[in-house]
Amino acid sequence: MRAMLAIVMLGVIVVGTPAFAENGRTVEVYHSAGEEFGMALGASLLSALYTPVRLVYGIVGAELGGIQGFLTGGDKRAADGAWRVTVEGDYFIRSDHFDGSERFEVINIDPVVHDRYIADEPDF
Repeated sequence: MRAMLAIVMLGVIVVGTPAFAENGRTVEVYHSAGEEFGMALGASLLSALYTPVRLVYGIVGAELGGIQGFLTGGDKRAADGAWRVTVEGDYFIRSDHFDGSERFEVINIDPVVHDRYIADEPDF
């Protein structure tokens, strides 16, 4: 099973061609039927392994975020500290992740902007 999975992944990496930008527009690269089959098979096999683990990670993170929010008196920022990293992200692997047309995110690493900390210019 591991050998077959490794062969499928290697085939997807070698054969897959990413979408590219041309004059500011994204141009989709069409794949052959074999490439599409390989990406679909690879995505299915990897999702069967990845999704249960990611689901448990998300559920545990949601629980921890709820506990953090409760222990801080309902502070949403404290709860978001755990939720954003653990709950947000991709739960399934899709063919779009293999050909580069979509970014694969296990966790959300986007920075958080808090408007209340952005100071206006002083009036003096």
